[in-house]
Amino acid sequence: MLLSMPLVDTNNLPNTTALLCDFADVVVGEATSVEIQISNDGSYTTGGNLVSAFARDETLIRAILRVDINVKHPESCATLTNLAAWTA
Repeated sequence: MLLSMPLVDTNNLPNTTALLCDFADVVVGEATSVEIQISNDGSYTTGGNLVSAFARDETLIRAILRVDINVKHPESCATLTNLAAWTA
């Protein structure tokens, strides 16, 4: 919460930028299906080490859901930039 308003954090904006929106005007679109992929011969990295799913008798599962957002009215959002200068 920020000044009694809901706060959402993202890494999709630079650290010096904030986006303020009236979420009553935000529309979220979601695909009607989830794409699922399964592999027992893939690999992944953990702690800097490459791990083989086959060697560890593991099954890797990936689920992808396609989502997008838009605003009904562009004036419902404002962008604050150069936030680093505000803290100096």
